Amino acid sequence: MRTWTHTPSRRRRWSERGRRAALVAAIVSALPAAAQSVPLDSLTLERAIRLSVDSAPAGQLIEGRRAIERGRARQDAQWTNPLVDFRRENIGSPLLPDVFTTLYLPFDPTRRRAAYGRAAAAGVARAGNDRDAQRQQLAWTVAQAYFRGVIAQEARTTATRRREALEALAAFDSVRVQEGAVAEVVVLRAQLEADRARVDEARAITEDARAREALARLIGRGTDALGALAGLTAPEALAPLDSAPAMIATALRYRADVQARRDALREAEARDRAETRGVLPEWQLQGGSKRTAGLTTAQLGVLVPLPLFHRNGAARERARGELRVAEAELRDAEARVRGEVLAAVAAYESLRAARPERASTVGIRGSDVASIVRTAYREGAATLVELLDAERAEADARLTAVQWIVDLHRARLDVAYARGQSLLEWP
Repeated sequence: MRTWTHTPSRRRRWSERGRRAALVAAIVSALPAAAQSVPLDSLTLERAIRLSVDSAPAGQLIEGRRAIERGRARQDAQWTNPLVDFRRENIGSPLLPDVFTTLYLPFDPTRRRAAYGRAAAAGVARAGNDRDAQRQQLAWTVAQAYFRGVIAQEARTTATRRREALEALAAFDSVRVQEGAVAEVVVLRAQLEADRARVDEARAITEDARAREALARLIGRGTDALGALAGLTAPEALAPLDSAPAMIATALRYRADVQARRDALREAEARDRAETRGVLPEWQLQGGSKRTAGLTTAQLGVLVPLPLFHRNGAARERARGELRVAEAELRDAEARVRGEVLAAVAAYESLRAARPERASTVGIRGSDVASIVRTAYREGAATLVELLDAERAEADARLTAVQWIVDLHRARLDVAYARGQSLLEWP
């Protein structure tokens, strides 16, 4: 007796595999980029800013707040829904049934809703500009965290190199003291400096971990998936700026936070007019048909609330307060922008006058000096104090060079931020 078993054809098997692969690919592509935790081999400043704005929780919070503010701005401008009243009376009695069909339509004789509409339009514009200003602020915050991370990363590398050099020095002198070439106090001093270098390295590792954690949270990634931070290169030259008054005028015209405060003032003015007109409440026009005693007739009327007890006083008081707040916030924003532009220009011009191209070889010269003194010390031509001073000078020079480059980039970033230039395409 022959037993038959069903074996899928090769084409069918490949078709099923293809469907499964497509399904897996669709699921993976639907996951947020931050949720996949793909390791970043080298994180640049531009990529960090884009990750924070596009996919990180901080960027999503900004988008959510914008939706909330848009909804609040449009809420009061919506008209009241019309009402339909259908009634059938005298049910279960020998009398003929009375049938009423009435339509109630809202009517705004004071044009309060029109004022609310203008307030809503200004509120929607304010929400958009607030979103842009918050994205700009987030980009600036990410840049500061990135700069901190670059400095902390270099400080950790420098501390490790210094610790390794001093440990090698202590081991070298331990051999020399056994040979009688140096005094025992020299070995003790070398070991003391190596111990201090280990403590400094531990502090640098701690600061680097904290800086990376702060940056990782801003871009929506885990610290383990952050990767190394790409080093910054010194700009060849700092271009001259426009005059401070011209930059202030540009910033006051184009910065999103100032535009948002102007929109908020227009919104508050329109809302104040709307609440003032709200002393006379909204009317309702009514019309319909009535069938009673076998006869059908039409009906027409108006429903007018009498402002005897409620004259919209609380809303008018709140609107006046919001108007005063909007005026004060606009003046404060303009003053803050002027100060930010002047401070950014002053810092930029001071660095530009310092000729940053001369500082590009500070770290290299420090390494060269330390290497020369190390060789001289092994040959007996330099003292331990001179070698320790050279090691310390090399570490300071490396950190000074990195700090100088960061200061240059920070000055350019502050100028771009102060005058309202988008930081998403920076630098």
